[in-house]
Amino acid sequence: MRMLLIIFALFGFTRPASSQDVNALLRAVRAKIEQVRDYTADARLVIDVSFMKVPPSDVKVYFLRPDQFKIIKQGGISILPKGGLNISLNALLQDGNYAAIDAGTIKGQRVVKLVPLKEGGDVVLTTLYIDEAPLLVRKAVTTTRNNGTFELDLDYGHYAGYALPDKAVFIFNTSGYKLPKGLSLDYDPHGNTNAPPPPSDAKGQITLSYARYTINKGIPAGIFQ
Repeated sequence: MRMLLIIFALFGFTRPASSQDVNALLRAVRAKIEQVRDYTADARLVIDVSFMKVPPSDVKVYFLRPDQFKIIKQGGISILPKGGLNISLNALLQDGNYAAIDAGTIKGQRVVKLVPLKEGGDVVLTTLYIDEAPLLVRKAVTTTRNNGTFELDLDYGHYAGYALPDKAVFIFNTSGYKLPKGLSLDYDPHGNTNAPPPPSDAKGQITLSYARYTINKGIPAGIFQ
């Protein structure tokens, strides 16, 4: 029993009496997210990776519930990051997919850890930072088996009522993340091929700044093929 209490303390199973039940909170967050069946969005894509030279570009972003996500650059180049941006909050929050652990409150945000119940998947653990009053996930930190640990920071504005961000910043460890093949077209052709590899703790960042969304109007046929 003593060991069990120690484990509970370490992993934040206890919570303040005034806090709402963590599973009820997640159901409310999911209900807000699930207002959106699909969307098409115009966005500005900025990729900041030390060993790449990728100019900012205007893109189209497509999403179809629960987890189909695609970015298409001007000229038809498809960019579909593996393991990160396409792991949607909608898919993570499906009933029966996880065990939820209440880890308390940090800087006014409720911290909830999601442990997948299905064995063998790529996601090992996700930590959500939730703004309880508007039911918005402000940050998600996900540890995976094959793509390292990455962080998704979300800023909301015009589309907060749909839980859609005005800006999404995806931060990842460049040594553990598989960049999409489509980006090889944007590598700096004059780069120094003898340059040392980035350090193991080097970070990369992908920022999507959304200009406008078209919500629940359907997705063009074949867009995810």
